[in-house]
Amino acid sequence: MKITIDALRQLALRWCPRPARWENLLRAKGPDWGPAHEIAHALLSQPQARLLPNYGLCSQCFCPGECCSIAEVAAMALSTTLHRRAGRKDLVAAEAEATDNYDLLMGPWYIQQANRLLIQHKLQRLPRTAAGLEQLLSRRLA
Repeated sequence: MKITIDALRQLALRWCPRPARWENLLRAKGPDWGPAHEIAHALLSQPQARLLPNYGLCSQCFCPGECCSIAEVAAMALSTTLHRRAGRKDLVAAEAEATDNYDLLMGPWYIQQANRLLIQHKLQRLPRTAAGLEQLLSRRLA
């Protein structure tokens, strides 16, 4: 089964840990880019961070090595892939506009660090189907 926005919303509701996720991104009237973004953060998070609000990421990064900003850039890379797989390239721009100007962080250093994070988590390639994505979520989050 192809990845759709509805499938992403259902997968996010099922697999993104309640303490960590932003509920307003997953509601039916929430932004369509929200579920893919939440799935991306869940896939990138460490188990202990899944018990914390916003996966333990701060909203304004003052962390060593700017780890929160790098995680945000990596999550946006994953959600971009999911949006494209769902045939919704329009959501890439909508997410960028809504996510706290993280487009300003898309310089070469941030992209390089985000790519390293994706490699570290073995997330360079995402499944092409909703079933494949659910299997990945199950392996990572169960």
